[in-house]
Amino acid sequence: MPVYLVVRTGAPHEAGTLIEVAKDRVLLGRPWKDHRPDVGFDSLFISRRHAEIVRREGGYYLKDLDSDGGTLLNGRRLTAGEEALLQAGDEIVLAGGEAVLLFYGPVEPGETLDLGLKAGPWLSLDERRKAVVVRGQEIPLPPKEYALCSLLYREAGRVVSGEEIKKAVWPEREKDQAGIPLVTDEEVKQLVYRLRSRLREPCGGRDVILTLPGHGYLLERGTT
Repeated sequence: MPVYLVVRTGAPHEAGTLIEVAKDRVLLGRPWKDHRPDVGFDSLFISRRHAEIVRREGGYYLKDLDSDGGTLLNGRRLTAGEEALLQAGDEIVLAGGEAVLLFYGPVEPGETLDLGLKAGPWLSLDERRKAVVVRGQEIPLPPKEYALCSLLYREAGRVVSGEEIKKAVWPEREKDQAGIPLVTDEEVKQLVYRLRSRLREPCGGRDVILTLPGHGYLLERGTT
C-alpha cells in the first residue's frame, strides 16, 4: 500500500495535495529541459536533483542529494548523502521553505485515513448558525461552503469523491442519467479552495482539507 506526501507549499502544486510515493526511489527537484523529477517544483532555489525518498526494507528514507538550498527533516538539516528514516507526520522542507511537504502513511480512497496525525483541526459545527467553530473561534459560512464542511466533517478521515460533494452541496441542480447534479469539477474545486482558505488561519496555518488527485477530498482526522 503506497504512502503519500502532503503539499503544504510548493508551486505548481495546490496546497493540500496528496502525492503518491509509489516507487522505490522518488526524486524531488526542479524540472529543466528534458529533466523531469518524480515530484517537480517551480522554484529556482530548488535544485534539479534536490532530494529523494528511498524505499528500503523496514521503511522509507529521505536523502539529500547535495542540494544547494538544503533539505530539512523536522527542522534538522540533512548532510549530503545522509538517509533519515521517515515517520508519519514528518515535515520535509526544501530550500528554506520553497517547498514544504508532510510525509504520511497508507491511505486508500473510500477507507478511513489513519496517518498518525500530530494535530487535529479541533473543529465542530453549529447547525443553527450554519458556522464552524475552530478552537473556540466561530466562522460563519455561506450555505454551499457549510454544506461541504458538514459533509467532510461527517466523513473526516475518509476520501470523499467529487460526485458525493455534488450530491450533498447542489441537490437543487438538474441531474444527469446517473442522478449526479450537473455541476462542473471546476465548481467543486473552487468551493473546496474557498473553504480551505477560510479554515487555514484558525487552524494555525494548516490546510486541513487535503486533495487526493483523481479521487476526491478529505478533512484530516484529529480532535473534532
